[in-house]
Amino acid sequence: RACSFDVQSKGQHSLDSIKAKINNIFHKIQNDGVQKLIIDVSENSGGNSAVGDYLISSFYAKPYRGYEMDFKKSDEYLKLYESWGFSKPEWASANNGEVLHYAADTIIPENVPQRFKGKVIVVMGPPTFSSAMTFVTLIRDNHIAPVIGQPSLNGHPTGLGEQFYTTLPNTKIFVRLSVKEYIRPAGKTKDNTLIPDKLLTDRQLSNPVGL
Repeated sequence: RACSFDVQSKGQHSLDSIKAKINNIFHKIQNDGVQKLIIDVSENSGGNSAVGDYLISSFYAKPYRGYEMDFKKSDEYLKLYESWGFSKPEWASANNGEVLHYAADTIIPENVPQRFKGKVIVVMGPPTFSSAMTFVTLIRDNHIAPVIGQPSLNGHPTGLGEQFYTTLPNTKIFVRLSVKEYIRPAGKTKDNTLIPDKLLTDRQLSNPVGL
């Protein structure tokens, strides 16, 4: 079960720490001789897509197509982004409010200590959202592994992300808004819903290992 892709700038929830935990999991999987693996993100509400990318690297070695993106530059979001330990020089040089378009890139899986070589199935569910939805969409559109479960209630394969959050100075209301549109590898569709390869009942979704 991968219930969150949340990342913090340091500590046990930093990206490096999370990668180390994933490595430990796949080391145990290899030592136990596992041949079939279910990755369950049916309760995952998202976080940082770098976690999902690294998770894919742990069982898939071939290059695959990523997302197209439209990013609206803001100095405020850039400061938040850099506070997480990341940097984007082209964002820093862009005009405030400018929309930058990024064509779909080719994602090269990272080198990992142990890459799983058995059969993988990914489970999604109604709560699957944000970067967890991105993770499932990359797998579904690139035919990396079968996706089973139920469609997300609020997550979409093409959608908004990279949330900027702040407290308004006068009303003290906490607000969040997105600064990026992610366009799925398969392209925009009229019905912006990701349908699993195999639909599960509520009972099956609660215990996909038993399928």
